[in-house]
Amino acid sequence: MADIYETYKDEGLIIVTLLVETLGGDTPTVDDLNVWVDEYEITHPVVSDPEWSVVERYSPRDRPALPTHSLIKPGMEIVVAAGQVNEAAIEAVLPGR
Repeated sequence: MADIYETYKDEGLIIVTLLVETLGGDTPTVDDLNVWVDEYEITHPVVSDPEWSVVERYSPRDRPALPTHSLIKPGMEIVVAAGQVNEAAIEAVLPGR
């Protein structure tokens, strides 16, 4: 995702990684989020979603298998909910394409 983000961020792509829990099942702390950023060399925002509220809002089922991706185009229309997002799908929803 980091490569895709760097390629399309200037065209309006926003990627947010949500961590719902640590490997131990705990609520992610700021330190946990920073470890994730460093480990995977992430350049987009990484935030905690311990109540699964954001994940559940954009998922067709209560608790999807993780990791998962959703693609939401401008206007908050869900294009892909809890699935895999490829580069062609991203290009199709970018403003001005």
